Amino acid sequence: WEQDRWQLDGSAQLAIGGTRQKVEIDGSTQASVGGVAGTPLDEGFLAQASNIGTHRRTRTDLIPEFAVSAGYIFTPQLRLQAGYRLLFWPRVVRIGDAIDLTRSPGDPTPPDFSFRDSSYWAQGLNVGLDYRW
Repeated sequence: WEQDRWQLDGSAQLAIGGTRQKVEIDGSTQASVGGVAGTPLDEGFLAQASNIGTHRRTRTDLIPEFAVSAGYIFTPQLRLQAGYRLLFWPRVVRIGDAIDLTRSPGDPTPPDFSFRDSSYWAQGLNVGLDYRW
Protein backbone atom coordinates (compact mmCIF):
# COMPACT_ATOMS: atom_id res chain seq x y z
CA TRP A 1 0.00 0.00 0.00
CA GLU A 2 1.24 3.50 -0.89
CA GLN A 3 -0.39 6.81 -0.11
CA ASP A 4 1.36 10.09 -0.96
CA ARG A 5 4.86 9.53 0.46
CA TRP A 6 3.96 6.72 2.86
CA GLN A 7 4.37 3.03 2.16
CA LEU A 8 3.17 -0.05 4.09
CA ASP A 9 4.11 -3.67 3.35
CA GLY A 10 3.10 -6.89 5.06
CA SER A 11 3.47 -10.59 4.53
CA ALA A 12 2.46 -13.88 6.07
CA GLN A 13 4.26 -17.11 5.27
CA LEU A 14 3.79 -20.69 6.37
CA ALA A 15 6.48 -23.38 6.18
CA ILE A 16 5.86 -27.08 6.57
CA GLY A 17 8.62 -29.58 7.10
CA GLY A 18 10.40 -31.97 9.37
CA THR A 19 12.00 -30.85 12.61
CA ARG A 20 14.81 -33.20 13.60
CA GLN A 21 15.28 -33.36 17.33
CA LYS A 22 18.41 -34.86 18.89
CA VAL A 23 19.34 -35.04 22.56
CA GLU A 24 22.63 -36.51 23.79
CA ILE A 25 22.90 -37.25 27.50
CA ASP A 26 26.19 -38.30 29.05
CA GLY A 27 27.78 -37.87 32.43
CA SER A 28 30.18 -39.23 34.98
CA THR A 29 31.00 -38.85 38.65
CA GLN A 30 34.36 -38.86 40.35
CA ALA A 31 34.56 -38.43 44.09
CA SER A 32 37.67 -37.42 45.99
CA VAL A 33 38.39 -38.01 49.64
CA GLY A 34 41.13 -36.06 51.33
CA GLY A 35 42.37 -34.77 47.99
CA VAL A 36 42.73 -38.27 46.53
CA ALA A 37 40.56 -38.86 43.44
CA GLY A 38 38.55 -42.05 43.33
CA THR A 39 37.66 -44.19 40.35
CA PRO A 40 35.36 -42.38 37.91
CA LEU A 41 31.90 -43.84 37.42
CA ASP A 42 30.19 -43.81 34.01
CA GLU A 43 27.09 -42.28 35.58
CA GLY A 44 26.18 -39.08 37.35
CA PHE A 45 23.32 -37.89 39.51
CA LEU A 46 21.19 -36.75 36.55
CA ALA A 47 22.77 -38.95 33.85
CA GLN A 48 22.39 -42.67 34.52
CA ALA A 49 21.96 -45.84 32.46
CA SER A 50 18.21 -45.16 32.34
CA ASN A 51 18.61 -41.94 30.31
CA ILE A 52 22.19 -41.86 28.96
CA GLY A 53 22.51 -42.06 25.21
CA THR A 54 21.48 -40.33 21.99
CA HIS A 55 17.76 -39.85 21.51
CA ARG A 56 16.37 -38.79 18.10
CA ARG A 57 13.01 -38.14 16.50
CA THR A 58 11.53 -36.17 13.61
CA ARG A 59 8.28 -34.24 13.85
CA THR A 60 6.30 -32.51 11.13
CA ASP A 61 5.75 -28.84 11.94
CA LEU A 62 3.96 -25.83 10.55
CA ILE A 63 6.04 -22.70 11.14
CA PRO A 64 4.30 -19.35 10.57
CA GLU A 65 6.14 -16.10 9.94
CA PHE A 66 4.63 -12.61 9.86
CA ALA A 67 6.25 -9.36 8.77
CA VAL A 68 5.19 -5.74 8.49
CA SER A 69 7.18 -2.68 7.43
CA ALA A 70 6.45 0.99 6.98
CA GLY A 71 8.38 3.54 4.99
CA TYR A 72 8.54 7.16 4.05
CA ILE A 73 9.55 8.11 0.50
CA PHE A 74 11.69 11.25 0.49
CA THR A 75 12.50 11.15 -3.23
CA PRO A 76 12.07 8.48 -5.93
CA GLN A 77 15.59 7.30 -5.04
CA LEU A 78 15.56 7.69 -1.21
CA ARG A 79 13.25 6.10 1.34
CA LEU A 80 13.35 5.36 5.07
CA GLN A 81 11.96 2.01 6.25
CA ALA A 82 11.25 0.29 9.57
CA GLY A 83 9.86 -3.17 10.09
CA TYR A 84 9.00 -5.97 12.48
CA ARG A 85 9.16 -9.74 11.90
CA LEU A 86 7.83 -12.61 14.02
CA LEU A 87 8.55 -16.33 13.59
CA PHE A 88 6.96 -19.06 15.73
CA TRP A 89 8.41 -22.59 15.91
CA PRO A 90 5.91 -24.71 17.87
CA ARG A 91 8.01 -27.74 18.86
CA VAL A 92 11.68 -27.45 19.69
CA VAL A 93 13.75 -29.37 22.22
CA ARG A 94 15.86 -27.35 24.65
CA ILE A 95 18.58 -28.95 26.72
CA GLY A 96 17.13 -27.62 29.96
CA ASP A 97 13.96 -29.59 29.29
CA ALA A 98 15.77 -32.83 28.34
CA ILE A 99 17.15 -33.65 31.78
CA ASP A 100 14.80 -34.86 34.52
CA LEU A 101 15.32 -32.22 37.23
CA THR A 102 12.56 -33.54 39.52
CA ARG A 103 14.96 -35.89 41.31
CA SER A 104 16.27 -35.16 44.76
CA PRO A 105 19.36 -36.57 46.50
CA GLY A 106 18.66 -40.03 47.84
CA ASP A 107 15.83 -40.64 45.36
CA PRO A 108 15.96 -44.36 44.49
CA THR A 109 14.10 -44.03 41.17
CA PRO A 110 16.42 -43.62 38.19
CA PRO A 111 16.04 -40.51 36.00
CA ASP A 112 13.96 -41.04 32.88
CA PHE A 113 14.12 -39.53 29.43
CA SER A 114 11.25 -38.25 27.37
CA PHE A 115 11.10 -35.55 24.74
CA ARG A 116 9.63 -32.38 26.25
CA ASP A 117 8.75 -29.83 23.59
CA SER A 118 8.67 -26.10 24.07
CA SER A 119 7.88 -23.20 21.76
CA TYR A 120 10.40 -20.85 20.17
CA TRP A 121 9.59 -17.26 19.24
CA ALA A 122 12.01 -15.18 17.16
CA GLN A 123 11.34 -11.48 16.75
CA GLY A 124 13.25 -8.86 14.87
CA LEU A 125 13.19 -5.14 14.24
CA ASN A 126 14.88 -3.44 11.33
CA VAL A 127 15.44 0.14 10.29
CA GLY A 128 17.00 1.14 7.03
CA LEU A 129 17.68 3.90 4.58
CA ASP A 130 17.20 2.75 1.00
CA TYR A 131 18.95 4.68 -1.78
CA ARG A 132 18.54 3.58 -5.41
CA TRP A 133 20.41 5.11 -8.30
